[in-house]
Amino acid sequence: MGRSGAGRVARPDTRSPNPRAPLGATRGPPWWSHREKPNNHHLHSPAEETTLARKMTRGECALCNRVLGKRALVRHLREHLDSQQASGDADPEGSKDLVHILVDGKYRPEYWMHLEAGGDLTLARLDDMLRYEWLECCDHMSEFLIDGERYTSNLWEDAPRGAGMGVQLRDVLAEGTEFEHVYDFGSSTHLRLRVVGWRRGPSLPVTVRILARNEPPERACVRCGEPAELVCTGCCEGPEGTLLCGACGGDHGCDDERLVIISNSPRCGVCAYEGWD
Repeated sequence: MGRSGAGRVARPDTRSPNPRAPLGATRGPPWWSHREKPNNHHLHSPAEETTLARKMTRGECALCNRVLGKRALVRHLREHLDSQQASGDADPEGSKDLVHILVDGKYRPEYWMHLEAGGDLTLARLDDMLRYEWLECCDHMSEFLIDGERYTSNLWEDAPRGAGMGVQLRDVLAEGTEFEHVYDFGSSTHLRLRVVGWRRGPSLPVTVRILARNEPPERACVRCGEPAELVCTGCCEGPEGTLLCGACGGDHGCDDERLVIISNSPRCGVCAYEGWD
């Protein structure tokens, strides 16, 4: 169940750590990793990010509607899933490997999701799901970093999307594996992922099932203190970033196209991201 380290065959790595460098260049960390922090941090100052991390956000379990914190849901969901397996909900003949993954914003941990997917799902399909729920704005490239290996999307016209992400989850993820995902190598959004566990169960009705996700964090307008509804992607007036209520957004001064509705995503306020309805 899941990946086993035994029997793995080492293969030469001809990929370049920098897409601008020639193939065969000496391997190193991803070229975008030299930044201590991506340039999408304008929503929170370091002190406020620490406060948000301490506060954390709560979320609703999709299996029973109970509201708990991100960490508490790890044990809660495990009990749910173990109970389903023990009660015989998983048909031994029709069951498959399922993996439980916790993902959150590396620099915005108040945004998180607990996910479940089949072990035969590819990294490309997981990447699609993360883009759809949290990230997609301009068809930027993305990459997973797992045990030192990089799996990069390919969105060029002369190459199929997902090239490099065709590997299945069960071949690269084991229980406890911690890995990363980055979307957009310019205005980057970094995600942390951790495999909570594997189990046997029936095929899921969807490609990736969301077991729980955070409730939208509360935000205050930097002008008047009322609940914020908008974020300006073109400037930064205060320590919280340019978060505005509807009234203050009307006379903010920046072009209207710079004002976007606050979304429940770690990419909120970055690039052209506007979230989903």
